[in-house]
Amino acid sequence: MAKLRPLFTPAKPATARNVNAPIMVSSVPNNAVTLFDDFYSSSIANIGFSVGTLATPDTLTHISPLGGPSWQATEFSGTTGSVAQTPGTSAFLGLGSVNLNTGTTVTNSVGLDLGGTTTQGLAAFYLSNTQPAIGLWRFQWPSNLLTQDFGIGWVAFTTVPTTTNWVTDPDTALAGGGTNIVFTKHVASYALAAAGDLMCRIYDANGLFNTNFVVAEASTLANATAYKLEVASDGTDLRVYLNGVQVGATVTMTGLTSAALRPSVRTVNTTAAARTVAIDCYYQELGQATAR
Repeated sequence: MAKLRPLFTPAKPATARNVNAPIMVSSVPNNAVTLFDDFYSSSIANIGFSVGTLATPDTLTHISPLGGPSWQATEFSGTTGSVAQTPGTSAFLGLGSVNLNTGTTVTNSVGLDLGGTTTQGLAAFYLSNTQPAIGLWRFQWPSNLLTQDFGIGWVAFTTVPTTTNWVTDPDTALAGGGTNIVFTKHVASYALAAAGDLMCRIYDANGLFNTNFVVAEASTLANATAYKLEVASDGTDLRVYLNGVQVGATVTMTGLTSAALRPSVRTVNTTAAARTVAIDCYYQELGQATAR
């Protein structure tokens, strides 16, 4: 069973219900191209590990069916970080999840990227001034969310290498590096976000775009809780949704350059212990601007 797959018409709502992808609010449009990843264990067999075992990302590790878009795991600091494939054990985990585990020294960090630095095609999330699109992540912090910095979203393929730890200081790592849309959570206050807030940050070639805003305050975030985070663009406006509810103001895309973006996740521990983020769904759809 290939985990990373494009679905073409006539895809039906029931198709996604069998995996970790979200239940569809309507049928997939005729012109839509859908890509989702349920992080099911059989799809990572080509790198030689199975359910519950570890792959240490000291070098780039491809996690995908041979010939498909590749997930690449990278360790930016430390030597004992890992990417663990786990079976589903709860409603959140569904068929399974991929866990990003840091090492045990302060500021150890790991990341996961789809499509590498230059491979685009199906791996890309296309943000366009003309083409509707949605992108979705579902994740949780199993524990210790208060002692890890975290970032998830979409970054520029060519100007933000997979070797970039962009979450620690995104205003430096992403500003001026093309179009980037990310969500960050920092243990300490950072750039208009209070400590622990989940913040939306949008960048363009000139730096921070015309807005950033709080998606969820620190007091509302919890361990072992599923969060579904989406962006939806109709080609004119960009909206952000948390668990299906729009948050923040609608962002006018005028001046934001159309781009092919790379799905990307980062986590960094802020104390001398391993910290984990679990992801059970990545989903993107072209030709649709309705949140899932």
